[in-house]
Amino acid sequence: MLRNAPFADWSALCALVSFAIAFVIFLGVLIRVLRMPRRESDRLAALPLDSEHPAAHERKS
Repeated sequence: MLRNAPFADWSALCALVSFAIAFVIFLGVLIRVLRMPRRESDRLAALPLDSEHPAAHERKS
């Protein structure tokens, strides 16, 4: 079956497979987000982006 593949080298095949996997993951995330209930979307939108307490590496000694 691979003899009939139109790809002359494995690098092109790997690039195509990688792109297909990334596209399927992107499509899955997009579908999940579009099907999310409005209440859940509002809850996630209200989450704080900045922590009130800085992390240990952000504190000045």
